[in-house]
Amino acid sequence: MHKWGGLLLAAVFVLIGLSGTALVIDDGLDRLTHPRRYAVTGEGHQSYARYLAVGRTVAQRGERAANIVRPAGTGPLTVTLVSPSAGAARRFVYLDPATARVLDVATPDGGVMRLVHRLHGSLLVPAIGRTIVGWVGLTLALSCLSGLVLWWPRSGGIRRAFGWRRGAGPATNLHHVAGAGIALPLLVLALTGAWISFPNVAAVLSGEDRTRGAVRLAGMLAPPLARPALAIDTVVARARPLAPAAPLRTIILPTERSADWTLAYDTQPMLTVAVADDSGVAARGLAPGSAAGGSSVGQIVRRVHDGTGMGRVWNGVIAIAGIAPTLLGITGVVLWWRRRASRAASRPD
Repeated sequence: MHKWGGLLLAAVFVLIGLSGTALVIDDGLDRLTHPRRYAVTGEGHQSYARYLAVGRTVAQRGERAANIVRPAGTGPLTVTLVSPSAGAARRFVYLDPATARVLDVATPDGGVMRLVHRLHGSLLVPAIGRTIVGWVGLTLALSCLSGLVLWWPRSGGIRRAFGWRRGAGPATNLHHVAGAGIALPLLVLALTGAWISFPNVAAVLSGEDRTRGAVRLAGMLAPPLARPALAIDTVVARARPLAPAAPLRTIILPTERSADWTLAYDTQPMLTVAVADDSGVAARGLAPGSAAGGSSVGQIVRRVHDGTGMGRVWNGVIAIAGIAPTLLGITGVVLWWRRRASRAASRPD
């Protein structure tokens, strides 16, 4: 199972692994591929009304502002424009937070990192790609478990098993030692990736009700209102007392199906505040997918998988684990080929 599963799916493991590593360090890669987008002059702050007004200056006919996203560090502020007449097509306007100057305009399907994201999540296969990735994740998990069983020392202890074996050859040592060292983190990433790829199964296993979250998400993704009743700076002021110290990250404008503003703050778990567009009443809400009073299993799984808010150490582990399938695939093929050649040479003429 370990040998043939690895040989048959080695190329797929490599694609998913390397793309996952790229997504973990996506900020750096995006800066390299789109330097103009990150040409900010500082972390100053203009009014949110100013950001909206500048974002709308590059809007095409029929486009409406859907949300504003502030960066967690040094980077551009983003205004998302949506065109209801074009099937909710989106464009992103990147602004300098200090001056509100337009730095770049892009579509979701454009750019290298968007391609990498699609490759990691669906292997660029329409419709069934996400399901394929889920089964690949389960296969990778089995490969990790079977590899640990094959590596587990029968004598000499764990410490000796991690040592470099004399006479075994570089490929054998790299495959055994590197594989054993990264197997558990890779197992966690494979299982969390499969969990994300099968959301309906995950909801049943966790006992979560996806109906409420789906209805709320559908309301947020509906076409934005052309003219909200409240000014955006008024909305921010109404919501601030409910999150006095937390950094504001996202403002989602009211839509044709949900007449509430939604403001998301940088807390763990994420705090949201809903502000009614008609009355201006603000109330604490739940993060998308949350169970009452806390973060959902799905949120935790996704954070573990993509490293959001998990610190540099875990993000480093994810990056290494994404590279591991390449090393293990190459060394595994070398070991298989050598054994095949050895058996062929030992056969009588």
